[in-house]
Amino acid sequence: MSKKKIGTALLVIMQLGQLGWLGWLQYSDWGRTSSTADLQEKVAGFSGDLEVLRLAQSELSQELSNLQTSSAAKLGEINVQVEELQQLARSISTSQTDTLEMRVVLAAKLEQLTEDVVSLKRASSMHPAAQPRPATQPQRDAKPTPAARIAKSAKAVPQRAPAPPPFVLLGIETRAGEPFASVARNGAASLDEVQLLRAGEAYQSWKLIRLEDRAAVFIAGGEERVVSLR
Repeated sequence: MSKKKIGTALLVIMQLGQLGWLGWLQYSDWGRTSSTADLQEKVAGFSGDLEVLRLAQSELSQELSNLQTSSAAKLGEINVQVEELQQLARSISTSQTDTLEMRVVLAAKLEQLTEDVVSLKRASSMHPAAQPRPATQPQRDAKPTPAARIAKSAKAVPQRAPAPPPFVLLGIETRAGEPFASVARNGAASLDEVQLLRAGEAYQSWKLIRLEDRAAVFIAGGEERVVSLR
């Protein structure tokens, strides 16, 4: 083979090598370009997801803040209502205490006044005023008939007055839908001596059987006794 042909063959080989090297470079550049585009697309997708998560977190934070504000407001309203109910309960308790104290004092004063009236009546009966006797001739009594003797003997037996109750009925109250009678001993001057009775309970030998509008009915000595409010 001549040197000319050999040179031509080497030139062709070199040109083919250059073309192959250029092709490989272009392929490499295309591969890098494709990988970068994919990576950028993935990064863009991740950025979108992060933005969605950020918006969701912001909405959740806002809802949590609104819920805390609403809960705090409702809690404040409940505390105000509880305080109002406590004040109302204290005022009712104070008014009931004042009413019971007034009733006890009035009952004691009324009892003392009753005792004074009884003492005055007893003293006046011990010193009756002198009555002028009629100036008539005594007449001989006729013999009484049997019926008259029976009536006279019946009149001669004094009727025993029922014993007064050993307590004073101060009031009638209703608690939890059940009525009670407030009683205290005669002359009581302290709330500690006030006792609440329901139907079926007794104060000493006086058993409460029912409550009426302004009175209480007891059983004492086998008889029904009505005690009115004072």
